[in-house]
Amino acid sequence: MKIYLYIIATYLFMFCMDALSLSCRGYEDKVFIECENSVCTELFFVKEVYSGGGCGRRPVVDLMPEAVKRISDYETELGNIEENSGIYMLVLNRPFGIKFDYSFEEYHKFRELDLEAKYYFNSLMKVENVTSNKLEGNWREKERIGYRNYILDRIIDWVSLFFSILLLAFSIRCFIKWLHCKKVKYFIVWFVAQVAIFASIFYVNMWAPPMFILVAMVVPIVWLYQIVHFIVQKFKKCRLTKL
Repeated sequence: MKIYLYIIATYLFMFCMDALSLSCRGYEDKVFIECENSVCTELFFVKEVYSGGGCGRRPVVDLMPEAVKRISDYETELGNIEENSGIYMLVLNRPFGIKFDYSFEEYHKFRELDLEAKYYFNSLMKVENVTSNKLEGNWREKERIGYRNYILDRIIDWVSLFFSILLLAFSIRCFIKWLHCKKVKYFIVWFVAQVAIFASIFYVNMWAPPMFILVAMVVPIVWLYQIVHFIVQKFKKCRLTKL
């Protein structure tokens, strides 16, 4: 029973920790600006957020930070687009996987020095053939779809977690029964269950947290336990035979 509790506790602890890939590209936040009669106004702000998996992300229509508003005003003046009516998009990059707050002073300093060590500068891009209401509606729909997919992925993660733990615990039980009674059927069930757990990683997203943790962390621990348990049983049997 102790080994089962240890495996479940380790699995749940690791499952609650999202792993972030260091090779993921940065987040791309978007500011939408509408210019008319030499007056430019920020329409809305779309922020990318982490949505699980390896480099998963989804858009969220969010409140515009004051620093972002100042950056968009600065880029609008720099691009001299006040005279050109229409809707424009400014893309701002953030590092992936770490907390990051925009700073207009820092952005301005890097922009003036023409450095791209921290910010990747993008010119204002005109958005064609769309009204501001339709554009915002499209992004809110993308936000809704992204959130729905995020919830579905999490449900699949937890369901796979539940059945993986059951299958793993069942395979250990079959292994112990095989050691004690030497019936081939227990060995076959144990072997098939272990192979099924390991092979399942090739049929799901490599970065699905439960399957990744199961294959990378929990299964090797179980294999180590089974090898040690097998050796101990053999050693005890040899000692009894000598006696």
